[in-house]
Amino acid sequence: MRLAAAAILGVLGLLATSAAAAGPAGGEFLVFSRCKPGMKAQCDRWYAKHLRDITRIEGVASARQYEVVPVQGRDGMKKDRLIVYQLVGDPSVVLARLRPAVEAGRLQSPDPKLFETPFETVVVRAADPEGHAAAP
Repeated sequence: MRLAAAAILGVLGLLATSAAAAGPAGGEFLVFSRCKPGMKAQCDRWYAKHLRDITRIEGVASARQYEVVPVQGRDGMKKDRLIVYQLVGDPSVVLARLRPAVEAGRLQSPDPKLFETPFETVVVRAADPEGHAAAP
């Protein structure tokens, strides 16, 4: 359990660093992960609970999981999942709330028996403040 807690706390430090560059306008926090071979069902159960729990954290408006789809002729990613967290407010502040939630037992650490590490993370937001796609 200590290894799992250390892993998530390390990820949370990286998350706060990623968020600092995004500033106060909110955005999407993207997390790319990969389940260990043979652990897909367990990863699905872990994420089902995690997605419910994390949206209880102030500033995390929603969370959605995606599977990376292999496409012939395209270089594949090393990760098989993408989790998109919609953040409201300053991403640095929102992501800083995760560590205390883990330490208080309100948010579960990723189990290193289930996931390959490290996770890859980035905070993004639309380039246009109104969210419209740029004209070609």
